[in-house]
Amino acid sequence: MLLCIVIMIVNSPNTNKDPLIRWGRAQVAEALDEQKSRKVSLAGLAREIGIPRTTIQHWNLRTKSSDLPPEMVAFFESTVGEEFLHRFFVSMMFDLHEHGNTSLRSLSDFLKKTQLDRFISSSKSSLERAAQDVECSTIQFADQENERLSKLMPEKNISIAEDETFPNGTCMVAIELRSNFILLERMVPDRKTVTWDCQMENALKGMPVKVIQSVGDEAKSLVKHVKVGLEAHHSPDTFHIQQEVTKAGSAQLKLKIKRDTENLEKLSKKTKKLEKKQMILENLEKKPKGRPIDYDSQIAKAVDLERDQTELIRVAVQRNTDFHSARLSISEIYHPYSIKSGLKQGAAVIAEKLNAAFDDIENIVNGTGNAFEKRITKARKLVSSMEATIAFYFATVAMILDQKGYDERTRMLLEDFLIPACYLESAASKSNSKEEAIDMRYLKKELMAEYDSRAGPFRMNTPEELQDMLNTARDCSAVFQRSSSAVEGRNGQLSLNYHNLHRLSDRKLACLTALHNFDTRRDDGTTPAQRFFESEHGNLFEYLLENVKRVGRPRIRSALKRAS
Repeated sequence: MLLCIVIMIVNSPNTNKDPLIRWGRAQVAEALDEQKSRKVSLAGLAREIGIPRTTIQHWNLRTKSSDLPPEMVAFFESTVGEEFLHRFFVSMMFDLHEHGNTSLRSLSDFLKKTQLDRFISSSKSSLERAAQDVECSTIQFADQENERLSKLMPEKNISIAEDETFPNGTCMVAIELRSNFILLERMVPDRKTVTWDCQMENALKGMPVKVIQSVGDEAKSLVKHVKVGLEAHHSPDTFHIQQEVTKAGSAQLKLKIKRDTENLEKLSKKTKKLEKKQMILENLEKKPKGRPIDYDSQIAKAVDLERDQTELIRVAVQRNTDFHSARLSISEIYHPYSIKSGLKQGAAVIAEKLNAAFDDIENIVNGTGNAFEKRITKARKLVSSMEATIAFYFATVAMILDQKGYDERTRMLLEDFLIPACYLESAASKSNSKEEAIDMRYLKKELMAEYDSRAGPFRMNTPEELQDMLNTARDCSAVFQRSSSAVEGRNGQLSLNYHNLHRLSDRKLACLTALHNFDTRRDDGTTPAQRFFESEHGNLFEYLLENVKRVGRPRIRSALKRAS
């Protein structure tokens, strides 16, 4: 045991003048434990280890100079206590600082309040070095795992979402939609097509994947990158379409209701004022000379004006309701399978329904102004792209089924029952309406009834064949992607990090990407990396425990000052 300690101390880093760091905290704790267990003198231990006796005296001085309870000091100076301090500190930096964005100043105060600053250096410079070490180790882990898992993952086609965000420059973000794995997240000098092509080429290097679809906005450089650079299908983002429609009419229609309501309040006040004057006149004992004012006629006219204004408000409210119903119908229509019946919707049918919805919207916003009508025209131009996306979806599904080599009966079961059911389940999980989600899940249950009971046409298949059919149905249903909400949400997180830190360095950004891919988990316990590579990866936290340098102790003069 003692020989091992000698070897460890001799080989320990010798980059700091502080003897406790010079010889390594773990080695020091183990040497002192050895001294206590064997009851070796300081001089004897110094000779065996081969270090000056004063160094060991310096180690013991720390334990005696503390004002903390001896039991606490003994624990944290032992090997077990040293391991606990290391795990605690790495966990604090990993979860509170990197994940939780807790400031180093707050962490320093935290260590002081828990009195752990007696054993762990809590200075700003020490915490900065530790944070940098954690970030570099996290990035190193991600790079190693990405390279290793890329060689193990199966070849597959993927759909992604791409967008730019602007925290402290231009940051390109690309996410694989099914797994939520971040493929690209990097600061770039510009957002030109050639930059997108170069960054995505580097991001996909070594991965046996083919991008067949990208969801995003209609930025010309991004669209060209998808169609030419990736040779993939560009799908319009439903959010941006609805956003254009909302900007075209929502504010104006609400403003019309507000102004009409204000006018009604003015007319109502005028009517009440006339009624009050009439009442005062009627209560006078001595009537004024001259021709009496015809308050009855004026009040009748004021009441008629109020009635007309109330009707205007009713019409304005109805227009606003119809507008939002038509706007929401775009999202309800744009599905390859009807969310009401589960039946297949062809591209031409969906285009016809979308055009009818835009006709209603145009009729409602007619007269609000050219600027708002232009927004509707801009959004309507994307109907052809939405139609093309539906056609692309069904063509891709047909290709997948062809590659599987299913017979006609199995193919019919997939197309009529399993794929629509899997799609409805996916759509229900993303729905904002609880009632709508319940209806879709009930419809999905009806479509899966014979599959679940192994009855009807499904009774002819073996359990292995049925499981394979279900997996294929899930793969097919996941092909349709109509929203880049994943990348929009990521952009929001980057914005919050930027506001917290005031800047995002390349190292910090790479660390945030690694944390997302390898340490965020869904309810099923899987990380984006597990879902994307379809393989288990190493434990990031355990890797940090092994690779992050042990934090130094506080300076001895600081410890003595606290003790005095």
